[in-house]
Amino acid sequence: MINYPEFLKKCDKNTGIILFAFFAFGLALRLLNLQFISVMPDYNVFIEGMDYTRFDNLARDILAGKGIEGAYYQAPLYPYFLALVYMLKGASYHSVRTIQCLLDSLNILLIFYICKSRINILTGLISAFTYAVYSVAIFYSSLLLRTSLFTFLWVLFVASFIFAEDRKGKPLFFILPGIALGAAVLCRENILLMLPFTAGALLLNKNISGKVYKRLIPTAIIAICVLVIIFPALCHNYKTEKSICISVMGGANLYIGNAYDSFRGSIVPESYKNISGSKEKVNWYHEFFNSVKTYPRAFFSNLLIKAELFWDNYEIPQNANFYLHKKYSYILSSSFSSFRLIAALALIGFIVYIKKFARIWIIVCSILSVFISCMLFFVLGRLRFPAAPFLIILSSISIDWAATNLFKKKYLPFFIVAATLLFLKMFVWQKGGYCIEKTHITNLGIAALQKNELDTAEFLFKKAMPENGDAPFLPAHMLLAETYRRKGMYEEASAEYLYCIKINPESQVAHYNIGICYLGLKNKEKAGFHFNKALDLSNNNIRLKQEIDRLYRETEN
Repeated sequence: MINYPEFLKKCDKNTGIILFAFFAFGLALRLLNLQFISVMPDYNVFIEGMDYTRFDNLARDILAGKGIEGAYYQAPLYPYFLALVYMLKGASYHSVRTIQCLLDSLNILLIFYICKSRINILTGLISAFTYAVYSVAIFYSSLLLRTSLFTFLWVLFVASFIFAEDRKGKPLFFILPGIALGAAVLCRENILLMLPFTAGALLLNKNISGKVYKRLIPTAIIAICVLVIIFPALCHNYKTEKSICISVMGGANLYIGNAYDSFRGSIVPESYKNISGSKEKVNWYHEFFNSVKTYPRAFFSNLLIKAELFWDNYEIPQNANFYLHKKYSYILSSSFSSFRLIAALALIGFIVYIKKFARIWIIVCSILSVFISCMLFFVLGRLRFPAAPFLIILSSISIDWAATNLFKKKYLPFFIVAATLLFLKMFVWQKGGYCIEKTHITNLGIAALQKNELDTAEFLFKKAMPENGDAPFLPAHMLLAETYRRKGMYEEASAEYLYCIKINPESQVAHYNIGICYLGLKNKEKAGFHFNKALDLSNNNIRLKQEIDRLYRETEN
């Protein structure tokens, strides 16, 4: 893979120019994507209950001087990152997205450096270009979620670790990777899985001389740096909740992803969404071990399901849907997006480079850390994405291997890669497009409703309605009814609310709102019936009764 054709040698001489072009191109794609998705109703409107809403609220509390009250529900770095951007640029969500696009584009340069240091320049250029046009990376850089920041910190850690290794393991050079890893842990604590792998990388590195214990000194330096950085967070949680973890959701998430009654380890069940606090955390660890002990076969079966989900093409959504964004963004719809293709080529690249395994140990272990984390907890597109940069590096080895041998008229490597792609196309890749979940379309409608864009909201809620024969999706009907009510279309609204009551006769909200519609239609008899039903369901709530009395007075006036 070192003897390139002549034109590749010319590329070698102009590496800096080519790399800068890839960086600029990748950044341009990310910024253009922001322009395309800026028309989405939820671009500047947050929906209650979503992670990005929680991060935004925490950032505003930090700016107001309140800090984060109570134990950290999730690792705390991202809210502080948002607060910093808000302080510098005002509470501008577009500014946050722009900075994340820049950070994600810097990954292009870091990935090239990793490849150049551990493999060769051509593989670095292939990897840099692939990541620049990888639409899933472009997608996550546009979201107000910690995925993009976390991935940047992880890639920075690996690049700085390799830089320090190549300086013959001199201890001071390992301070930077320690800082990067510590920051990444504050963004998502399960990256601590990487620490023992770094020790393995140092033991395998023949460039570092000395006895075994001397080779482990850099690992100790990294561990100390990590501890210094996360120590304030540990103290905060211990002081507030007597918890020694960075976030208090570890036990609950462990149970969610592995319990016998969990949703195949990929979707958070509704009943577990509001778990917080150290008491519940201890209970959920206990519940996890009890579940594994009681249903061991189900536990291992669930692991196999999660392994399949991890390597699947489908970007399992939470908070935002990649396939819905593709409908709005030409950049996402026309860019490369196949995770399974990258993974398959990465496997070939790993096999090709197996004799030099010590050189790519840290890259392979980065992938394993993400994989193990998802196996322990659950698989979501944004949780597995940090493995993508390192899979792209390994996949580029296979492309380089096949192309180089093809120029030498050695066709077997090319046919191996081509046969792999053909097999994936014929037998593995899903036929047709992936579904856009009704909940994500409904969320867009909620955002439009909050902005009082009633026509857009009506269109989206109708689009979220189930197809013929599918089970009814009650939230879409309830919200469509609310949209009609706000537009003064009381007959259409009452028809939707009646449908909701037919599905769920105990819906206090539906009875109350249809009562308002009947008041608008001057039908006090039906309004009274449904108001009384709402009061019965609320156990004659005093505030609800006062609100109904107020509505009657306004109608009489």
